[in-house]
Amino acid sequence: MPGHISKNGMDGYVTIPEVFASELNKSEVFKTENEYVFQSKNGIKPVSKNVMGGRYRKLVKDLKLSKDYTLYSWKHSGIVAAYNAGVDIKTIQKQCRHQSLEQTDIYLKSLGLDENKAINKIPEL
Repeated sequence: MPGHISKNGMDGYVTIPEVFASELNKSEVFKTENEYVFQSKNGIKPVSKNVMGGRYRKLVKDLKLSKDYTLYSWKHSGIVAAYNAGVDIKTIQKQCRHQSLEQTDIYLKSLGLDENKAINKIPEL
């Protein structure tokens, strides 16, 4: 992802977990020969700004979901699930594209996740 379009302003790659990649590979939307996961109709460039948000708002409306469900809600849900499954903080940092572990720690706390919960996963000596 080029820095000029990313939230943190940094160039980098977005990691795609294998479980999501396998679903994308089943989809007609995903084209492995191109660089972009979600492409414009002609398949040679990414969808334009706000297209995915518009599609999501239509989906929320069609499914009669609460407007409290935002596109970011799914990121938060995935990170909470990963944390609760014991995924290490460095992997969570990379998935969130945070520049520091401190930033990830602040983010996890904002989601109500407490590092003391993870301390119980330490094996017995």
